[in-house]
Amino acid sequence: MENPSNWRAFASILLSGSQAMRSSDLDGSAQYRDWLDDRPERFRGGKFASGVKAILRKKLPATMPARDQVLAYTGAMRELANRPPEPLLVSAEAERGLPYDSIAECYAVWMFRQNVRREVQNKITSNLNIRGPLDWLYRSRDDYQFITDDAWQRFQNGSITVAKAYSDPRHPGRPIQHYFSLPHSAIAGLMESRLVRLEF
Repeated sequence: MENPSNWRAFASILLSGSQAMRSSDLDGSAQYRDWLDDRPERFRGGKFASGVKAILRKKLPATMPARDQVLAYTGAMRELANRPPEPLLVSAEAERGLPYDSIAECYAVWMFRQNVRREVQNKITSNLNIRGPLDWLYRSRDDYQFITDDAWQRFQNGSITVAKAYSDPRHPGRPIQHYFSLPHSAIAGLMESRLVRLEF
C-alpha cells in the first residue's frame, strides 16, 4: 500500500532537487557530488549519539554481566534528544534555519540517509545508465518507496552502543568485551513519514 506522505516527499524533491543538494552549513564545497549534503545533520546528530554514549557509560555495571545488555531510554536521554538543533553557521543561510525539532531528529535523518545511500550505491555499481545515487532513488515511485521503507527498518533495527572490557575469570589477563546498547526503536518521537519528508 502506498504511503502518501512518502510520495509527497518524492514529488517535492523533483521540484527542488538542486536546493536539496545545496550546502547549508560549515565550510567547503556548496554541493556534494550526486548526493544530499548532510553535514548539518551529521554535526548535530553526532552530539546526540556522543551524549547517549556518555549516559550509557555511567550506567555500566562494575562486575561482568552474563550477557550484552539493552538499556532503557532514560529521562536524561530524553532531555538530550529534545534539545533544539544549533543554528546554521553560515550567515547567508542562518535565517532559514533547520527543519528539525530536535537533535534526535538530526541523528535519525543522518543515520536514515546513510542506510539509503548504501542501498542505492549497491544498486548502481554495475549500472552505467544511472549517474548517481539520487538518480536511482528518484527514478520511480516504487523504487523510492521500497528503498526508504527498507532504510527505515534498518534504522529501527540499529542502536547506539558502547563497549566495556571485563577480566575473564577463567582466563586471567584475557578481557571479555560486553556491549551495552540503546535501540533506535526506543528513541521517542521519531516517525518515518516525518523523517522522510525532512530528509528527502
